[in-house]
Amino acid sequence: MNARCTLFLPLVLLTGCTQLSGVTPTPTNIPAEIHYSPAENLEHLDVDLIGQARKTIDMNAYALTDLAIADALVAAANRGVRIRIYRDNTQTDGELARANKVKNSRARNTDNDEDSDDTGDANSALLRLARTANVQVLVKHSRTLMHLKAYCVDGRFVRTGSANFSPTGEKRQDNDLIILRDGASIQHFQTNFNTLWARPDNESLPARP
Repeated sequence: MNARCTLFLPLVLLTGCTQLSGVTPTPTNIPAEIHYSPAENLEHLDVDLIGQARKTIDMNAYALTDLAIADALVAAANRGVRIRIYRDNTQTDGELARANKVKNSRARNTDNDEDSDDTGDANSALLRLARTANVQVLVKHSRTLMHLKAYCVDGRFVRTGSANFSPTGEKRQDNDLIILRDGASIQHFQTNFNTLWARPDNESLPARP
């Protein structure tokens, strides 16, 4: 079953930033793709989108435990794509703690969180990314959630939506994945990402205890 949906949304619905700045946007028919899990395997879509990168990927990742997505990011970095990943503090600590806990036992985590089906290998995927050339990972210092699940590829499109970058979020939960290709939405994402990235108290992942 293919749940893909293409909507033609007025630009005013996609770019609240223009309203806040006092600029009246011109409504334009811009296609926005919407996909739904579990009817669709969103992991396959994310891997394909990341595979299109040639220059840059800027990613906000609340969770990042899906091995296929981690592999796609590593492959992109290995072909010269510059990748910046911005993470949530508490979720990052949880992933690293679970990776350490199951390193020898290979036991599954049974906590009732958004990534409870992930193994130690999945939770250590973040460390592998952080140690990969062309990849930089920063973690928000504050414990207030960084709950975004989005990225921009080459300044050409933005992937956003409710789906975490985890096996459960991509394949089992009721989630959506939205692809925006209009210039205003891309610029809005990039401006916000750069603001988050520039926070003076951000922590570099390799430096964390």
